[in-house]
Amino acid sequence: MYRIFLVKKDFIITDLSEKDFKSKYATAYEQIGVFKELDNLELAIDKLIKTYKPSDIIHDYHIKKKWGWKYFSEEQREEYRKRISESLKKYKKTEEHKRNLSIACRNQKNFKGKKHSSTTKAQIAFARRGVDPIKGRRWMHNPYTGEEKRGFDLSPGMMWGRSPEAADYISEARRRLNLKRSHR
Repeated sequence: MYRIFLVKKDFIITDLSEKDFKSKYATAYEQIGVFKELDNLELAIDKLIKTYKPSDIIHDYHIKKKWGWKYFSEEQREEYRKRISESLKKYKKTEEHKRNLSIACRNQKNFKGKKHSSTTKAQIAFARRGVDPIKGRRWMHNPYTGEEKRGFDLSPGMMWGRSPEAADYISEARRRLNLKRSHR
């Protein structure tokens, strides 16, 4: 997080929290903005300079190096791919090793197809309480292909809401479930 503070007629741009800033620069200040990324910060500074016309801009933050696949150049990506393929060739498993692994894994428990007990279900529910798996995503569907998914932004060719076929299917499934329950 990067914060912009106005102290007298100066901008101080820092990555400190407001409490740490107050202890370091024990003066009167006004917090103008809080930004998560450096790119947004640079754009905001240009706009704020026009508004406030500061006499000086003090940069008191450390630029965190951006790391990740999208920040690598194509040469770096090729080098990385080459290293991975070489390292995987070193540890190639022999047929005997594969056979030994297979034998070792035979006696291990496999929970596929098993059902949870009521106490386990209660423990899972207790652990997940307060967790929202949807997190603000909304249903969208493609009226031509019938594809449905949830998302924050509308994808091309999609319309907001569930498809009418899905709504019919869900209501039919609920009706069948209620019939099963009533016959017990």
